[in-house]
Amino acid sequence: MPENDGSPAVAPRWWAPENRLTRITLPVLVFLLFAGIGAWLFRSERVEVVNNVHVETGLVREQLARRIERTLGDRFRPLRRMGRDVMSGVIDSPPKFQAGARSVQSQIPDYEQLIWVNSAGICIGDSNDETDQKLIGTRIVEVPEWSPLKQAGDHPREMVLALPHATAGRHLFVVFLSGDNGPAGMLA
Repeated sequence: MPENDGSPAVAPRWWAPENRLTRITLPVLVFLLFAGIGAWLFRSERVEVVNNVHVETGLVREQLARRIERTLGDRFRPLRRMGRDVMSGVIDSPPKFQAGARSVQSQIPDYEQLIWVNSAGICIGDSNDETDQKLIGTRIVEVPEWSPLKQAGDHPREMVLALPHATAGRHLFVVFLSGDNGPAGMLA
């Protein structure tokens, strides 16, 4: 064991303040070490934030999709019910159709006019009260206001189909009626 002669302890040569490694390189290395750790922490935090945003966006998207589906289901349920009533024979005449259409329009006032079109494209029921604008007996695709219904034949028989109306901002909603021998017409 070395004897302590009272002189101060001598630091290792690389740790001496006059050594270039101690004055310049060591502080630079410590700075780079802390900068690397800081960059790694920042990157890992960013990755975590991005992952959280993706997860939360997915949850919001699913909730929004369920709400929209529920809302649309509620909006189209009366049309579907009316289509089933027509197909089952509960609604079998223009007066019964008009009564059913009034019931639907009282529930959902956005449905301004409902028509019942047979497979030949002739209107057999109209909810409009004005006698001069009644469409009964008219080939519906020849009426300019209802001409988008020509496109309905190009689509597969979906339960409810939305077509753009000739008037901007409005749509035609079509419920297809299918019988035993194929399409039996539509409600629009």
